[in-house]
Amino acid sequence: MLLCVFAGYWVSQNLIGDEATHQLATRSISLALGLLISLPGIPFFIGMLAYQRYYATRLVYLSDGDEIQVHTLALFGERTQRIEVSQVESASYHSGKMHIPGGVYVDAPWFWVKVRGGRSFLLDVNGQFSHEDLFKKILSSK
Repeated sequence: MLLCVFAGYWVSQNLIGDEATHQLATRSISLALGLLISLPGIPFFIGMLAYQRYYATRLVYLSDGDEIQVHTLALFGERTQRIEVSQVESASYHSGKMHIPGGVYVDAPWFWVKVRGGRSFLLDVNGQFSHEDLFKKILSSK
């Protein structure tokens, strides 16, 4: 997104202006054009920030197996949440299927795991699980 802002600013500074007098556009016009160019990317950027907070990148057993660490992405690095398996309220399945005419077909099933007293998270069914029993334990807890 920042790249779009800088590209828009550069274009407005170097390519837009009064060609008859070779005078470039004013700074306010340049900034407005840069913002206009970057506007379509802002909702996607916000959506990606929201999605990364819930997407589980790693699940780790702790000690006796009744507690797990859920690792999710953060803007810079990783966020870790410790939860007990008993805190899992529900796990709802979503097929994640979508077909767009013209050949685009998406098959990305996932589970939305709701946690009592913590942040809920998303489990990708197509992901790799080193502990298949942990995955099943979480999904069958409620």
